[in-house]
Formats: sequence, C-alpha cells, structure tokens
Amino acid sequence: MPRKAFVEDLQQAIGSFNHPKISRIEPGVEDGSLTFQYALPSHGGVGITLQALVTDVGEYPSSHTYMIYTTSDNIPAHVSNEIEDVGTLDGLRVSDMLSKVTKRLDNATADSQQEPLELDDDAMDCDGASTGPSEPELEEDSDADSIGAWSPNSPPHPTLAAITSRK
Repeated sequence: MPRKAFVEDLQQAIGSFNHPKISRIEPGVEDGSLTFQYALPSHGGVGITLQALVTDVGEYPSSHTYMIYTTSDNIPAHVSNEIEDVGTLDGLRVSDMLSKVTKRLDNATADSQQEPLELDDDAMDCDGASTGPSEPELEEDSDADSIGAWSPNSPPHPTLAAITSRK
C-alpha cells in the first residue's frame, strides 16, 4: 500500500500542483522518484531539473525520506547551495515536498530577480559624490601653492599658523 499511496500522491501533484515556476512534474526513472522543473528568473526563466527520490517507498507516507538533488549544469552557486541545504526532507507527501522545495528556491532566488545595476564612468559613490575626476590635475611645474591648492608639502596657512601660535 505505501507504493500505491506514493503513486496516487504523485498523480495528484501532476494534475493539481500549481506554482508559476514549477513545471513538468513527472515520475522519475527509479521507483519512488519524481522529476520537476524550476524556472530560474536569472536564466531567462529556463528551468533546472530537480529530482526527488524516496529512499524507502515502503515507509511512505509517514516515515520516509526524500533526497533532493539536481541534474542540471551551470546553475548559480546560491541556487546550488540552497538545493544542497535542503538535501533531505522527511515524512512529507509529494505536494508538501514540492511546496517546501519551491518556497526555499523562491527565497534563494528572490534577490536575483532584480535587474542588475550597471555602473558607468560617471557613477556616484555612496555619499552622492562623483567618483570621476572632480578637479583638473595640476602640472608639477605650476605654482600650486600660489593659487590656493594644498598639498602635504604646502606651508601652513597664515591664518591657521596665527591661531595655533596663540595657544
């Protein structure tokens, strides 16, 4: 009866599981397994293939364990890490397992759905100041001290020298 319960739950999930990023839920090659696609927004909605294998179908639906893994290549590291973190799930029905895996992947990919920032040469830093050159560079033979430019080699400002000498 446990195998029959798994097959019925899988058929129910195939017919009724509804999530915008999940598609192609189908029985896996091995008994007690299933495959499904999860669409990654950062890859233009192209799906990654996930596998869920019930390690002991005879224990379904109460004390079994799913092993979750992907057979897809070139997936972002944060998604791969999340799949590894999920790793195994215990005692869930097929639809509940799909919901849990989907929620974890949705959370992992939420930040990657935003458009990446493109910075150009005139980008602003955190203070709102331009990161580009703000003043023209002075030539070494110019008299920089006479026009008010300061450098570590400049003499102290006359006003500052007068204030510090009074103390």
